Amino acid sequence: MMASSSHTSKPKGQAPVRLVPAAVATMRIIDFVASRGRVRGSRVQAGSGLNASTCHDILKTLVYGGYLSFDGVSKEYSLGPVLTAVGSLKYSADSIVASARNHLARWASETQFTAFLAQWLPDRTIVILDKVDSPLDIKMTVQIGQRFPWSAAALGKAFMAFMDESERQEVLRINPLPSHTAKSISSQETWLAELDIVRERGWSSSQGEYYSSTNSVVAPIFGPQGSVLAAVGSLATTSDLKESDIGHYGLLMRTLADDIEASIFPAGRTSGLVH
Repeated sequence: MMASSSHTSKPKGQAPVRLVPAAVATMRIIDFVASRGRVRGSRVQAGSGLNASTCHDILKTLVYGGYLSFDGVSKEYSLGPVLTAVGSLKYSADSIVASARNHLARWASETQFTAFLAQWLPDRTIVILDKVDSPLDIKMTVQIGQRFPWSAAALGKAFMAFMDESERQEVLRINPLPSHTAKSISSQETWLAELDIVRERGWSSSQGEYYSSTNSVVAPIFGPQGSVLAAVGSLATTSDLKESDIGHYGLLMRTLADDIEASIFPAGRTSGLVH
């Protein structure tokens, strides 16, 4: 890697800005890869104007951190899961939350169950973006801003089922499946089999797997290119959302996610879940 010395730049009318060469080189590489989509290291080096050793070290560091991905067969670099996830965050504050709000309210009114909107973050946690509570006096709920681990039953399944295989395997490699309740899935083989089911039907469920007194259903919200931008879900007590009704509400949740997608992207998406 290049040294951590810095240069000073002074745009007209502004105070001097000290530029760190390593950071500038990193930005140059990311910009070049983003503009090409998929590109070999030799082309990155030529296009960025860096020497071969420095370029190679930065590329490998960015791959290590998840900012770039490397295809061992084609020998090409592309934007990695971290940058892809960060890029999708632009939808959270405006498009997704605003478009989903009325749909969440309709769900809570018609089903009497709490509805929520969630997003996968680069640190592999899941954050609640918005919610509409059940009108019942006794209800299950979540808090806006509340974070859940990647293994949070229906939430985790909805995101992991549609992520790149390499990222999914990396999550499982470095994180053991914890037992949140007696019904939690603790076997990777069983978890992966569950993800296959989620991909097939387009929604996930939890039957007392994260909170023992709670059942839930969750469906991913896809962007125009088929990537998962967020997930919409609902939870209720096991006595209100009965196990025998999970399939019925799961299908309704998939329809709700489709309605939210249509609100955000009227032109539809080009790939993703095939209904």
